[in-house]
Amino acid sequence: MTKAVGFFLCCYIITLSCMAGPTTLDCQSSSNFEVNLNQLENIVTIADDCPTPTMDQFLAVCNSIYDRKPSEGDTLSFKYQEDMWNMSCAKPESDSKAVAKIKIQNMWNKNKESFRCYHFSSSTVPDGNITKFSMDFGFPGFLIEAVRTYQLDMNFKDPSDGKTILDFLKEQSSRIIASSPSQTAKIDEYERVYKLLQSNGAKHSKDL
Repeated sequence: MTKAVGFFLCCYIITLSCMAGPTTLDCQSSSNFEVNLNQLENIVTIADDCPTPTMDQFLAVCNSIYDRKPSEGDTLSFKYQEDMWNMSCAKPESDSKAVAKIKIQNMWNKNKESFRCYHFSSSTVPDGNITKFSMDFGFPGFLIEAVRTYQLDMNFKDPSDGKTILDFLKEQSSRIIASSPSQTAKIDEYERVYKLLQSNGAKHSKDL
């Protein structure tokens, strides 16, 4: 079932790509389309067979966000992006962003509740999900990219506090307004990300 769903998503992405304009995949002939379908089957197989990320790999993403590490290569901008691609069995040097998106979605769907940042004492949510961690430490780009670029599912409850990321953003925004109303930039940031997630289908825990 997982492979079938993944294969359907791959076909959908390729169809949109062909409608949108020129791509690296040839959309003009039936024979080339058959080749592309074979390629998509391989992508789904690789994504589905990708090993479960280790705790060290999750922690590497957290550390890269915390330290704001730049990319070590030429394809991506930040180290955390390389970490995400690698743990999803996506190859920055050869995979397109469309292929990487499929692989990262597959990894996320299997591990989103386990993708937590442990042992950061100053976190609002101790051992909380990577999405909450990124906001806590002033790196909303991770969450924005997760929603805009990779369209990752945010409708799950973090085992650390039983709340979704939308719950977290709403509560943190209210807390900052109550305790430090002069932090208008921080308040605007939380509210802007909240609206982005909400417009992309994110829900509060009470609505799941």
